[in-house]
Formats: sequence, structure tokens, C-alpha cells
Amino acid sequence: MGKTPTKGASEEVAQLPEGELYILRRNSAKGLRECIFTTAVATVRRTETPFEYQLVITRAYQEGEAELLDDLDEDDDEDRTFLIDEQLMPRIGTFEGSTTFIWRDLDEADATGSSSDENLYEFVVDGRRTDGVTFGAFYEAILRGIYEKKFNRSSIAVTLPELKQQFDKHPVPSSSLTETQKLPPAIEQVADDEFIAKEEGDLYIWSNELGGFKPVVDGPVEARVVQTGQYTYWLIAKHEGSHVLAHQITEEMNGQSSTELLSWTWNNVTSTGVVDAWAIRFGDSGALNRFIHALSRAFYEVQNAIDWEKMKEIEQNYVITAMTEDVEMADGDAEDEAEVEGALNADDEDTADEDESDQEPTDWGTQKKTKNTGMAVGYKGISVVLRGDRLGVFRATNDGKMELGGTVNQIKGPGKNDKAFEPSKVMLHDQDRSLILMNPQNEHALYQMDLETGKVVEEWKVHDDITINAMAPVDKFAQMNPEETFLGTSHNAIFRIDPRLDKNKLAQDGLKQYATKAKFSSIATTEKGHIAVGSEKGDIRLFDTLGKNAKTALPALGDAVRGLDVTRDGRWVVATCKTYLLLIDTQIGSGKNVGSSGFTKSFPADSKPRPKRLQLRPEHVSFMGSQINFSPAKFNTGPDSKETSIVTSNGAFVIAWDFEKVKKGKLDRYEVKRYTSNVVEDNFSWGNDKEIIVTLQDNVLMLPKKALQKPSRLSQGPGDRKSRSNIVNAPY
Repeated sequence: MGKTPTKGASEEVAQLPEGELYILRRNSAKGLRECIFTTAVATVRRTETPFEYQLVITRAYQEGEAELLDDLDEDDDEDRTFLIDEQLMPRIGTFEGSTTFIWRDLDEADATGSSSDENLYEFVVDGRRTDGVTFGAFYEAILRGIYEKKFNRSSIAVTLPELKQQFDKHPVPSSSLTETQKLPPAIEQVADDEFIAKEEGDLYIWSNELGGFKPVVDGPVEARVVQTGQYTYWLIAKHEGSHVLAHQITEEMNGQSSTELLSWTWNNVTSTGVVDAWAIRFGDSGALNRFIHALSRAFYEVQNAIDWEKMKEIEQNYVITAMTEDVEMADGDAEDEAEVEGALNADDEDTADEDESDQEPTDWGTQKKTKNTGMAVGYKGISVVLRGDRLGVFRATNDGKMELGGTVNQIKGPGKNDKAFEPSKVMLHDQDRSLILMNPQNEHALYQMDLETGKVVEEWKVHDDITINAMAPVDKFAQMNPEETFLGTSHNAIFRIDPRLDKNKLAQDGLKQYATKAKFSSIATTEKGHIAVGSEKGDIRLFDTLGKNAKTALPALGDAVRGLDVTRDGRWVVATCKTYLLLIDTQIGSGKNVGSSGFTKSFPADSKPRPKRLQLRPEHVSFMGSQINFSPAKFNTGPDSKETSIVTSNGAFVIAWDFEKVKKGKLDRYEVKRYTSNVVEDNFSWGNDKEIIVTLQDNVLMLPKKALQKPSRLSQGPGDRKSRSNIVNAPY
């Protein structure tokens, strides 16, 4: 046993195509864990003896390795064979995030003198070659082999849960547990009757190899939302009394609900940084709604550190609506319906991936190891790109490329002794003749650069006590006119900047200052000059005139607003948060002000606008291979243009939503384009929704919108990525 050759094996039943074989010793000078085979295959074989099976571990060789071992007179056996018997006490574990299959070493005591029942073998599965379905079939074959050996009869009439109940009862000794196998202490202390919500459902995990969701266990799980501390919540799932999942609830979960599929889908980031996608499918809408409401409460408290009960019911309903916006499928075309039908089974059809086409890198400023950091798009066809303390001015060519027209090699103030600085934000101004720059080392001032000379010509002191952290034109198209004033925000004030004023440039007649810490972070304007302001707390205010109170104040969801844009008529506002976009219809739908804009009239207290939450599908995030971190989203824009698209980026991907479909409730209808480096910022060319200007870390490109594709395995990420999940006592 253990090293005996395979005899009498006649039929292969199941196989794990690649992995590593270890022996685990509790009392050995060699240490706890020793690798026996670095590359091996695990096979369950039927022998010629009725109802008897063998587990065979076969050493596999890399190219040329077998010949090398022959030259070294290596005589180690290639196979390790084990009779499948109840005494093997098989079980499932994890090692460094990978799924493992573990069994007892029933051979005689080894040379160290340790008894056989204290030694274990462990086969560490290579997730790139083995998906969950394959592993599940292998483990089931082991259990059926044990059953048939013990009872000397076929197991065909025995269900998998019955097999597990009889033979899957043997925990791994604590000495061989890894950290990824241990439940968080907070979860272990949760009593059985402690939960915010408890519902039954089927648990799935996304498989990149299969291109679809696959069951984690055979049968339903008991899914719970539990609180383990003040503003600390977990999503856990149990199957037959054992934990199969424990995920802490954070903003990174990217949760989405679907009433069509009765499901809630989310992402989980493992300890090794891998992003996995999960789904629970409930039995009815009541169970789904109860679970979603509990999750909404948990998310809100986690992100705001405020008790849910302290909110007014109206605000609670707003938060639940915003956090659980369903992907409505009504009036969808045949293609849409097909996507819905396959949502828990398969991904979109594979499409060919593209690279940065034939555009050569724009080699500017490469004498320093700096990267592009920001961009401003002008209406005259120019785009200004920041790179450290440099900037480049680009123009679109007739053949659809971006051409470097000039550079500024060192940005510094107008004074002789002023030091160079790296602008944090820029804005084109005065018919694209000037560039306004923010200096993070001097938050009380702004700098005006003459783009014709490339020189900073003026420093504008804003105010002795008020800083500036965001700016916007006085109206959406003001940069097309010789307008000298513009708007700005500090952490608690909104104001107008007038460069014509002596000394301080903040115009007192337009100042709106708050006594509390509003934490304003972004500002945008409509064609008529109405103003939208977002904050780090996540709330959004709509103003009709500078200096007055907001007509509409939308409650915070907890995520900082890192960017705002509005349609020219002010009907729609898009707010960018880290993991989602929030789209708000500002038209009042009821009450005495029905039909008016939330910029000019107040919404009824009980009828706040219903926001639409634009997110990436969790399975697509898994393909992308990194956490979500959106750049500020933009509508296509121009005085004669109709908004048709919303564009943003995440990592190496440009992402564009079809605005018309979004308004109809089809919130996950987006297209993507992958690059080989991260996207810094992107925006539509002025007055053109067919071309997107993309700033990468080392390049500036013009992307035809038609080059965007539906998300798919090839257009999003490498399909052979090793997927690892922190799953407790589960085979996937």
C-alpha cells in the first residue's frame, strides 16, 4: 500500500488532471509538510474485483524531466496507489487558497516512528486545469467507492447527500489546518439564533473555465446576514450544518439583485487578491426581498457608521431603492431575453480581443519615469494630458489618431522662485486658450496657464481661509465663450471665482457656506447654469442659483462621489462612486411641482427620485481580475449633441453604457474595450459620440466607439487565470 504498483485496474472512473502531492506529518523531523510530486494526476479506477476501487496518484513530468531523471538513475515510483476504503477518511481542505483532497496514510509506520493514523496525504488541485464540477465528480466517486467496498453492493440508488452524511464526517486535524480553512473567530461565536436575515437558496460560484455559474454544494444552503460588531456584518452560508461561505460585507461586494432570476449576485476578494463572483438563487420573491432589505441595512451601516434605525423611513426607502435597483427586463428584445435566460448558466458569446490597434505610443516626457495622470478635453479638438509636472497638448488627426502638438516640460508658478508642481486637476477655460490648474501644495490658489506660450502667467489667490478642491464652468458650455468666471467648491462651501477681482478672487456675492462638514468633492453645471454638487459622504445637492439653498438634497448612500456630470438640459445626473455609477432622473414625477426639474423645484418629501445604479456584473469583474475602481463617468457632450452614451473606465478597460437602454431599465447593457495597460481617464470627443479619447498610463489614443464589444471571456481577461476562493469546507 502507498507505493505498490497498480494491479488489476481496468476502468478510469474520475480524474483530477493536475495538482501537487504532499504528505503531512505531525511528529517528524522533516517538518509538517513535504512535497512528494510537484506535478501529479489523481485518478479513481475500478478494479477487476467487484465493488472495489483504487485511488492512484501518478507522477507527471514536464518536458525533458523524465529523461533527466533517467540519467540520474532516479528510482522513485511513479504511482502511489491506495485501496478506497472507509479508513481513508477522505475530506476536503484548502492550502494557500487552493482546494485540496486529503486522506489518511494507512501504510505501516514510517522511518520517523510516527504512527500511520497521524500522517495524511494531500492532493493540492490546480484550479487552472480543474473546475468545480470535475472536482465534485471526483469526490463523489471516492465516496461511492467507499460505500460499495463497505456494503459490497452498487451505490447507484444512493444520493450524494446520503453518501456525505455517512462518510464525510472527518475533520482535518488542527495541526494541518491552514489559515484559509479557519472560520473568522467572530463567525464561530455567532449563535444559531443570531441573524438579521435567514433564507434558503441555491449557492453558485462563477467558473471562468465553464463560462457560467456552477453549484457549490448539492442542495440548498441556509444564507444569513449576521452582525458581529458595531457596523460589522457578514454574509454566511451553511449546508447540512457546516459553513460553506463566510464573506465580510464591504463596499467591494458589488451586490446586484434580479427579480427575474430571484437572485443576488456579488463579488468577493480573496486573501490573495483574486476576485470571485457568487450568486444565491432564492425560492420566491419574498425571500429575495427580505434578504435584500437586510443587506441594504448592513451596507449602509458599514459604509456610513450610522445606525439604520436613526434614519427616517423615507430615507431608508431611498437607500433600499438605490442599493437594490433591479435590472428590469421588460420590453427587451430577443437578444436581451437570451442573455437573461443564460445569466446563471453561461457568459456572452466569445469575441475577438483587440489591442491598442496600430497607434504608436506618444513618446513624450519619457526621460523621467512618470505616467499620465489626467486629461481635459477641449471643444476645438485639443486634449490636454497631465504627466507629473509636464503636460502634452494633443490634437485629433483626420485618420482618427491622436497627434502630439506640443509639450510643457515643467509646470511652475509665475514667480522667479516658484517651484515646479504636479497639478491635481485641470480645466480648459476661455475658449480653450487657458488652462486652470490646481496645485496640491497650495490649496488656497489656482494657476492660469496660457496654452499658446505654455507658461503659467498668473497665480489667483482664492481666499485666505477657504481652499478649493473642485471646479466647473459657470454653465456646461461656458468654455466655448470668453467667460472669465467659473465655479469652485471647498470642503464646506460653493462659490464663484472671478479673476478680475483684486487680491482674493472669490466673489462674496455668490458664496454659499455651510457650518457643518459637508465634505464637497465634485461639481457640475447644466446648459442653463444650474449646479449639482456631490460630497465625500455620498449626498448630492441640486441648486438653481449660486448662493441659495439647494432645491433638492439626495441622501448619502455612504460611498464618496468622486465625479459628477449632467445632461445639457439637467434632466439626468450621473455620479461616480468607486464601485458603481448612480444615475438620477431630476424630473419631479408627482405633487404640485410635477414635470418640473429638481434643480428649480423641490421633490415631495415622500417622493424622492428613484436612482438607477449602474454596475458591472460580478462575473465580468471576476474576468477583469481586479477590484472595481471607476474613473469619473461622462456623458457625450456638445451644444448640438444628444446624450446617447455614458463612458468610464476600470483598470485596463474602457466601459460605455447605452444611455437609451439604461433609461429603459436595462442597466447592465454596456460594452468594453481592453487595453494592455491601465486607463487613466477617458471622455468622448467634443460633439461626437462615435469617438472616445483614451489616456493610458503611457499613451493617448482615439478609440472608435464601434470597437467596443460585449463583455466576454476573451474581451475581458485571461481565461486560464487560477481562480482561488476562501471557501470553508466546500469543494469549490
